[in-house]
Amino acid sequence: MSDLETLTREHNAFYTADQLVITHFPEPRWAVPGIIAEGLTVLAGAPKIGKSWLVLGVAIAVANGHPSLGKIDTTGGDVLYAALEDTPRRLKSRLVKMLKGEHGPARLNIITGLPEMPRAIELLDGWLEEHPGARLVIIDVLGKVRPPQGPSTDRYDSDYRTIGQLKRLADKHAVAVVAVTHTRKMGAEDAFDTVSGSTGFTGAADTTVVLRRGRGETSAILHVTGRDVEESEYALTFDALTGSWTLDGNALAEAASRAQSLKATAGLGDKAAEVIEFVYAYPEGVRANTVAAALSLPDSTARQYLKRARDAGRIEQSARGVYVPVTSVTSVTSPESVTSERDSSDARDTHLWGEQP
Repeated sequence: MSDLETLTREHNAFYTADQLVITHFPEPRWAVPGIIAEGLTVLAGAPKIGKSWLVLGVAIAVANGHPSLGKIDTTGGDVLYAALEDTPRRLKSRLVKMLKGEHGPARLNIITGLPEMPRAIELLDGWLEEHPGARLVIIDVLGKVRPPQGPSTDRYDSDYRTIGQLKRLADKHAVAVVAVTHTRKMGAEDAFDTVSGSTGFTGAADTTVVLRRGRGETSAILHVTGRDVEESEYALTFDALTGSWTLDGNALAEAASRAQSLKATAGLGDKAAEVIEFVYAYPEGVRANTVAAALSLPDSTARQYLKRARDAGRIEQSARGVYVPVTSVTSVTSPESVTSERDSSDARDTHLWGEQP
C-alpha cells in the first residue's frame, strides 16, 4: 500500500468509486433550514445595513428552537455569538428590544472579545468540545479575528487560509459557523461579487449569503448560494421598532417569488409597479383584461404597462396574451429536518490534518 493511500485511509479520505457510491453520509445539520447549514457560511452586507440585527435574531431563534426569520422552523441548540463590535450595554438594549418582554435564552452564549486567529480557533474549538449540542457559532465581524496581512502576502492565499481554518472547525464539530463581513463600496450586478476581500473568501466557504437593502427601506433581498443550499434570493422585511428581520412570505418559495417581484419593480412608478406585482401574485399567468379589472385600469392602459414590462425583461409571456413572472430564480424546497447523528465514515473531518479546506 502506498504512503498516499495509507495516510488518506487513516483520515477516512480514501475511497474507491464502488465504495463511495454505497457509503452512507448523513444529511447536513441545519441552523436555519434552506439558508444556513453546517459548515462555514460567509454573511456579507454593507455597514449599518442590519447584519448584526439579522444574526442576533437568528441566534435567539436557534437557541430557543423557535422559527428563524419568523417563519423557518429550527432545532434548538447551544449558540455562541461573538459580538466583537458591540458593547454589553448595546447588546442588552438590542436583546430587550428583540425579546419583547420574554426571558433571554439560556442557551445563547455571548462574548464581546476574541483574540486573533489561530488562538481564536483554539478557544472556539474548546468551547465546542464542551457544548456538543451546539448548532451555531457566529463571528461578528471576521475582521476582528483574522490575522494581519504582511505587505508581501498573497491576498487570495491569505483569505483562503483564514476561511479554511474556520471551515475545518465547523466540519470537525458538525456545526454551522457564520462569519460576518462587509461588502465593498463599489457595487456589482452579481451580489456575490460585492463581498469584501478576494475570491478566497467565497471560494473556501460552504455557503455565501449577501444581504442587500436600500438606505431607509424596510425591504431587503437575501442572496444565497452554496454547496448544500439551493441558490436563490429571498425577500426579507426589517422592523426597526423591534429590530427583527422577517421572511417576506410563509415559506422560502414565497419569499423567493417576492424577491423577484421586488427586483422587477425596482425604479418604477407606483402604477407600473402595481401591475408587475399583480403578475407576480399569479405565477400561472394572467391576461391584460384580468389586470385591468383588478386594478381598475382601462384595458388599453393595462396592455401598455404589461408590454413595457415584458420588453424590459421584468415579466415574461408564457403564451399569446398570458403574462407570467420572470423565472430566473431557482425553484426552492424547504429541506426536511435532519438528524444530528454523525456517521463515523463521514469524510468531512478529513481536512483537520491538511493545510487547505
